[in-house]
Amino acid sequence: MTSVDAAPCLRALVVQSYSLLGEGIADLLRQRGISVVVADASNPAGVEEALGTSPCLVILDRADAEVTQLVVSRVPAAQVMDVSCVIGRGYPAAADLMRFEAILDALGVAAAGVEGTQL
Repeated sequence: MTSVDAAPCLRALVVQSYSLLGEGIADLLRQRGISVVVADASNPAGVEEALGTSPCLVILDRADAEVTQLVVSRVPAAQVMDVSCVIGRGYPAAADLMRFEAILDALGVAAAGVEGTQL
């Protein structure tokens, strides 16, 4: 990053439909120093409250039109990522770990060289 580039975003919101996947993504991000809030996709009031943390990145483990619209309207500057398109299904493979880097790239963490971001 150059001196004119903004600092990396270190705030993420994981909106989970599947707790195992959502919590797993949140744990991986926390291990890299990212502040993460997790909200249950089936609880719109909880998602709305979590959006109050002003996340730079909102990660959906399954795209849902209602939740996506809520996110876009409340935090229009945030990047929204549907990880069902980023992380493969089944056992993690090297390709899946490379796809996880797409999440870190969306946060600007990998490019900024934040300590602990190596996979």
